[in-house]
Amino acid sequence: MKLFKLGLMRILLASLMCLVLTSAECFALKGGPVFGGTKTSTTGTYAGVLMPTEARNSLALFSLQIAQTGIGTGTLVIFDAGQIYSGTLQATGDPDKGKVTGLIRATFPYITTVPSGTDADGHPTFTTTTVVAVAAGTMQGKVKANNRFSGVTSTRLGGTADVEFSLTVNHPFDEIIYDIIGFKQSST
Repeated sequence: MKLFKLGLMRILLASLMCLVLTSAECFALKGGPVFGGTKTSTTGTYAGVLMPTEARNSLALFSLQIAQTGIGTGTLVIFDAGQIYSGTLQATGDPDKGKVTGLIRATFPYITTVPSGTDADGHPTFTTTTVVAVAAGTMQGKVKANNRFSGVTSTRLGGTADVEFSLTVNHPFDEIIYDIIGFKQSST
């Protein structure tokens, strides 16, 4: 009789556990915890640097404003192998994906001397002319909130920029890939 009562107690305990576990499943959240994250806005004013992915004598500084409508605009300065290119950025911000896609164009005018013929004594003559070196390319960025800090400046802009150089004076390479390291300065 004692064994019968012990077996009956085990069955009742097992039935109770099944009921408790089934009830707990009814209240469980599907897909893991929900932390109530917020969407990161792409509109605002950004600033940052473009750092070459390889060891190069180059660096770029930029400022970019992306409005709620239209194309975002900004300024850019590229320091490359002793040359200073100044120019513009034009970009769009995709609020659904947090992406910033843009075009880069900067110029570096310089004066060069070219042969123009010979003088009356047969000596070569030279003329000076202004040539404009161009740095142009694209940028692909992603806007992300940095949860370790609060405020507007905690929003970061990262990604890559691919810039090609033409008619350069000192630059031995014609393309540089940069990492974008930027942050949001304001929401307007």
